Amino acid sequence: GFSKNADETFQKWGGHDAALSDIIREIRTFRPDVIVSRFDGSARDGHGNHQAAGILSREAYKAAADPNRFPEQLREGLLPWQAKKLYIGNTPQNEATLRPNVGAYSPILGMSYAQFSTEGLKYQASQGVGGFYVAPGDVMRNYKLAESTLGQQRPAETDFFDGIDVTLPGLAARLGADESKAPFLRRALSQADKLVEQAATNFRPEDPAAAAPMLVSALQLLRDAARQLDPLPIAPAAKAEVLAELKDKQQQFAD
Repeated sequence: GFSKNADETFQKWGGHDAALSDIIREIRTFRPDVIVSRFDGSARDGHGNHQAAGILSREAYKAAADPNRFPEQLREGLLPWQAKKLYIGNTPQNEATLRPNVGAYSPILGMSYAQFSTEGLKYQASQGVGGFYVAPGDVMRNYKLAESTLGQQRPAETDFFDGIDVTLPGLAARLGADESKAPFLRRALSQADKLVEQAATNFRPEDPAAAAPMLVSALQLLRDAARQLDPLPIAPAAKAEVLAELKDKQQQFAD
């Protein structure tokens, strides 16, 4: 059996705030620029677990940025976090602001993204989906931009990250007005970005080590930048955000 509506789901989950707290903890830990909710919180979602997930996603988008919500998480060292955009799936086509083609072929996967996701779904044996099959070809999905901190958006977007600077040098802008206090940061990030391009050019499947020297150099640049940034008198929230991003990037370069 399964919960038929969101109210029953929240009761089974130990209350609305128990689940909301878990989601906000993940948002504050991962600090995403974009949140995508598969469900919209209506009866259109199907059973109650789906509905509850859609309801909580909308709430968590804003509540994760509110220091008054679940302050015990802040006392543990987490910081409030405001994602820049929230998208809702399970949206009618006439309401969609973004329609990615998940049927596009991925040479890395050797199949389309839709086919790959179906292979994963087959392992959820209790759903009776072992026989699911997705044929090659276009598979469009509908998403609606429900919330944004970026102001006016184009009517039809082409990517979840439209309007967000996702480049490596762009991390420096997250310091806001305080970027001028750390003039070394954008310079280091730009140098690291060029090293990434060189690494990609040098990479060969039969000799992946050819890309390693550039990545090691980029890793050192990020370590030095973080070390210089840490003691500067910069707005705590902005500095924490950039330091967290630099930490993630260092791990990616190391990997």
